[in-house]
Parts: sequence; C-alpha cells; structure tokens
Amino acid sequence: MDAEADFEEAWNRIRMNKGEKFRTVRGLDFTYKMLGPWVVIDRTDYRITKKNFQLAYGMLPVDGPDDFGEEVTARYYVHAVLTDPRITG
Repeated sequence: MDAEADFEEAWNRIRMNKGEKFRTVRGLDFTYKMLGPWVVIDRTDYRITKKNFQLAYGMLPVDGPDDFGEEVTARYYVHAVLTDPRITG
C-alpha cells in the first residue's frame, strides 16, 4: 500500500471514530465531530483540516506532538488521534 492509500485508510478510521473519547499526552480527554472535511474538537473551536492530518501523518512516527512543529495545527489533538490504536489499526 502506498502512503496516500495508508492515509486514506487512517482518515476513514478517523471518520468512523467521531464521538469516541480520545486523550492527549497531557491527559486531556476530548471527542470530535466531523463537519465536512474538518475535524472539530469538542474542547476548542478548532476546525482541523484533513490536509493538516495528512501533513502530520506523513511525519509519523514521532516521539510526541511537539515533534510536529508549528506547521501542524492543534498538534496535541492531532497526535492523540493519529497515534491511537483505533486509528493506526
């Protein structure tokens, strides 16, 4: 499977797990909903784009959310989702 197909599989899992509880490395529980192409975190007003998740996915594996750097929006939430076993398979 190529990187694009791998990400699309992860994105489908992200969509399937909307409303489920996730936890950041700082211990903050959150859920999210899907609003069109955005992931909307319940604890914030962030609308995180699919492209943002794809950018972060291409950087995996990382030791923690700070490894994503400033280019990934809402990196603690993105990291929590992308490294969860429900998403990574």
